[in-house]
Amino acid sequence: MAKAKSTFHDLDPATGKVTIYRPGQKVPDAVAGRVGAHLLDGPRPVLTADLSVDGDVSEALQGAQAQIAELVAAVTERDERIAALEAELEEALDAATTGGDDDPTGDLDDLDPDAEAPVELFDPSKHDVDEVLAHLEKSDEAEYTRVVELEGKGKARKGILGG
Repeated sequence: MAKAKSTFHDLDPATGKVTIYRPGQKVPDAVAGRVGAHLLDGPRPVLTADLSVDGDVSEALQGAQAQIAELVAAVTERDERIAALEAELEEALDAATTGGDDDPTGDLDDLDPDAEAPVELFDPSKHDVDEVLAHLEKSDEAEYTRVVELEGKGKARKGILGG
């Protein structure tokens, strides 16, 4: 029994049933005899069949086959996108869990449990005038100077700079 090399569909002329075959999937000899050898990985059996049909049925089958081909192309494209996203996710997960080291916990061993978390500096552009003034009232001289300089370079509000 042959296997599918790539995704393809087969329309059984006797039943009108459509089957989609994916790469690596076993393809029955009856189907392998109807499809092109380029779609198969393995020997193609020698089969003959009478596929003649009435003109109206032939047109309907061709239309159905065209729709099936579009669906197969869409499914194949979706599967390729999913595979690419899975590969990216796997890579990101590897990088996140190992950090590029053989010992993923090595970085944690170097942390000082008594160290304080970094303090986020006050940004006057993210606060209204009253909040900035309240912050300046309780700030030391260095923080006061830093915030006033940021305000002068940023919004330069008169209520804060006194102008």
